[in-house]
Amino acid sequence: MYPGFKLYSAMLQAANGLEALHETGSTHVRINPNALLVDDEGRLKIAAFFDPGDQTQPQSDIDPPTGLPISDPVQHDIFSLGACFYRFGTGRSPFHAQACQGPAATPLPRVLSAKELNPGICRSFSDILARCLFQAQTAYNGCGELVEDLKKILQTRATPSRMRPRIFSLFIDGMLFFFCPLILQL
Repeated sequence: MYPGFKLYSAMLQAANGLEALHETGSTHVRINPNALLVDDEGRLKIAAFFDPGDQTQPQSDIDPPTGLPISDPVQHDIFSLGACFYRFGTGRSPFHAQACQGPAATPLPRVLSAKELNPGICRSFSDILARCLFQAQTAYNGCGELVEDLKKILQTRATPSRMRPRIFSLFIDGMLFFFCPLILQL
């Protein structure tokens, strides 16, 4: 499992790449963990493009379940990206292969919150994954929305000033704990 900040940063890079791809009028269609390559500097590359008409590719647990009517290839890409990062963050797939093989009328199974499986993931990121996996009230219509939400997480997580009040508070508490008995003895 990836640590939080690296996970959020990698998903932002992938979402930026998909957004650029979608702006050209192309889609990836079969994103899976093997198609996301990270180099030594932490830069993510999307590889292994597939033909959406190619039926020789077996369905995996990263693909949307058959009960989920995704006709838009952009939403298919976002779903698959969310499924990959759900796996990276939790160590498990959001859907089991049996759930993916059901009849088209099968309702989409509930996915455990990523935060429930990995408490190290922030609630906002867990909510983003839920939107990618069609588990929230509204799904993403395009990668632009996803990119904006990921940027918000990285901006709030990268600000060390959010920790200062807590650290300062712990410092004061420690000082009071240490000096109060000394002052009371006087």
